[in-house]
Amino acid sequence: MSSGHSEQERLEELQRTQLLDSEPEESFDSLTRLASRLLNVPIVQVNLITSDRQFTKSMAGTIDFTEVKRSVPIEHSICRYTVQSGKPLHVPNTLRDPLFNDNPVVVQLQCYSYLGIPIITKRGHAIGTLCVIDHRTREWSDEEREILSDLAQALSSQIDMRMEIDRTNSRFQSLVENSYDVTTLIDPFGVITYQSPSIAGILGYDVSETLGIPCFDLIHPDDVSTVQQKFNQLVQTPLGNITAEYRIRNKAGCWIWVESTGRNLLDDTEIASLLINTRDVSERKDLEQYLTYQAHHDALTGLGNRQRLLDCLDSVFASDLPSDTPLILLILDLNRFKSINDLFGHMEGDHVLKLIARRIMRATNGARCVARLGGDEFAILYTHRPCEEAESIAWQLGHEINDLPVTGGKSIPVTCCIGVTSSLSGESSLEELLKTADLALLSAKQSTGSPVAVYRPDIRDSVLDRIQLEADLRGIIDRDELVVHFQPIVYLETGMVTGVEALARWQHPTRGLISPDTFIPLAEESGLIREIGAEVLRKTCQEVIRWDAVSGVSFQLKVGMNISATELTDPELMSTIQATLQEFDLQSNRFVLEITESTAVSRSELVRYRLDELRSLGIVLAVDDFGTGYSSLAYLTRLPFDILKIDRTFIQDLGSIEANRKILLTIVNLAEHLGLDVVAEGVETVEQLAMIRSLNFKFLQGYYVARPMPADDFFRFYTEHSASVLVPPWEAE
Repeated sequence: MSSGHSEQERLEELQRTQLLDSEPEESFDSLTRLASRLLNVPIVQVNLITSDRQFTKSMAGTIDFTEVKRSVPIEHSICRYTVQSGKPLHVPNTLRDPLFNDNPVVVQLQCYSYLGIPIITKRGHAIGTLCVIDHRTREWSDEEREILSDLAQALSSQIDMRMEIDRTNSRFQSLVENSYDVTTLIDPFGVITYQSPSIAGILGYDVSETLGIPCFDLIHPDDVSTVQQKFNQLVQTPLGNITAEYRIRNKAGCWIWVESTGRNLLDDTEIASLLINTRDVSERKDLEQYLTYQAHHDALTGLGNRQRLLDCLDSVFASDLPSDTPLILLILDLNRFKSINDLFGHMEGDHVLKLIARRIMRATNGARCVARLGGDEFAILYTHRPCEEAESIAWQLGHEINDLPVTGGKSIPVTCCIGVTSSLSGESSLEELLKTADLALLSAKQSTGSPVAVYRPDIRDSVLDRIQLEADLRGIIDRDELVVHFQPIVYLETGMVTGVEALARWQHPTRGLISPDTFIPLAEESGLIREIGAEVLRKTCQEVIRWDAVSGVSFQLKVGMNISATELTDPELMSTIQATLQEFDLQSNRFVLEITESTAVSRSELVRYRLDELRSLGIVLAVDDFGTGYSSLAYLTRLPFDILKIDRTFIQDLGSIEANRKILLTIVNLAEHLGLDVVAEGVETVEQLAMIRSLNFKFLQGYYVARPMPADDFFRFYTEHSASVLVPPWEAE
């Protein structure tokens, strides 16, 4: 044994060679025959030395070896001395050497001269010898020793190579058997000839259950054709590679997604098969499907999203349907939905959107695609409904939306606008269909008479006109086109003008005077309402200061102004109001802020907090347009209001609807108990004036007294009645 290694390590190395007790091999025998010829000796052996015996792996020479034992006890071995020393051993005459002269092997083989070279592996272990034996005593020359050493070195290299191959094969076998992937060998006809044990972990089969069966028997019927094509391609391509994803049946009968990579090794004589490596990709496919779903669906409502709609439309225009298939596309947008978020909070807004989504789904049974495009905009696509039904479908859908149930304990007046377009799939394009639907929706938003608009060629012009108007609106303040008109409010008992409402108007350079009904919705949609509201306050303050200066005394009238829900939730509202009043040195109690009922009824903490802030400044608060929204009286007891302004629709119907008279009498009596002043808006006739007087209204506002007018005209109107009273109409008669 070589130095530095224990006997146990040497024996372990010998065991790793897997040569002990193995059959003769030509690679060893050819080397021993070569040594016999080169050195002209009768016996050449390759002997391996264990702890208790000598095993002869190969023998060659001129004698008959049939009687020679391949394994002898270690005490009869001459080669053990060579192995123990790890160096060549030369015995010229064994008969005279006391170590060997009585050795049975010497007698049996007539071993009178011995030369042994140790076989040393690359790890440094002497595992055996290459030895030559002569029947005569013999001195071995240096050349002969060198020849035998070279042959022993070649033998060592051969053994090292075998061990490396064995180690590689062992590692490969271990990797195959313990891999999470399934390794399969398949013959050119698709029959499984080898299956790695890892198939049990992935598919649940024992190896024996799949050997000898056609691989296609396990593949999903819908995937067999594709896999068969790839298989045929692989068979016809030596050393070729393929990759395929398909479903395969596991032992439980379930279909799972797998990915296989195949290599054609039919020309490899050792393998002569198609080598297939397969792995379970079910989790990846599930994730892909989930991501695909997410990419095409709205997370809040579960409806399709814009991409889903585009994909549906794209498939329609890619001849997915017959060319004469009718198409109907509706785009629905909620009115002032931002106010719901501002007043009730985004959680409640999301709840409303989910309710609306369910309503839309219920009302659009049979639609090819229902999608939420974003925010509060939805789209519905039909492909099998007559185009003539498009408008009626839109009206039915609008009715479902307008009848939305409660949120926060009360009904919310959610309304919508719907743009409708229709065409034949072979006569239009994806872009045109979407464009015309959007134009129809814009037209519906602009209309004050109908929430539904069906696309017509002339709609484009009206929409472009509105777009231009919105563009012009963005310069309204810089160009000083925003003007304020004033409408008097009269105290019924005396006929005195005791208040005035400031109303914004747009003096457009080419369109003339534009009413707030036209441009205020534009301002809210475009986000300009806060800027415009602040400018109205500023201009109103300027007029009040001017009136004070002209009259020589402090102007005594209360000045009312409208404030939207968007402005009310503006975090900068308080600072804007305070800064403006300080700039003009005006007392806050001279101003009345009018808030619509839909805004006032909100249970939003922010709204209540903001109202308390305004009240703390001394500003008077009024509920405007009472009776158009929720008509709930309970909130009047909870919120800090001073004035209740009854909407004109109640006043106009007083003469024809008796119920309105009774309702108004109740409201006036309740308001009196709550300490609220009640204003009748929209009084236009003597009959209406008489009725509100009989119902004990204290204040009136309307065309009967005066229309809204420019600041100079109003001041002149007011000063013309310097006798302290506006002559009551009933006295004038």
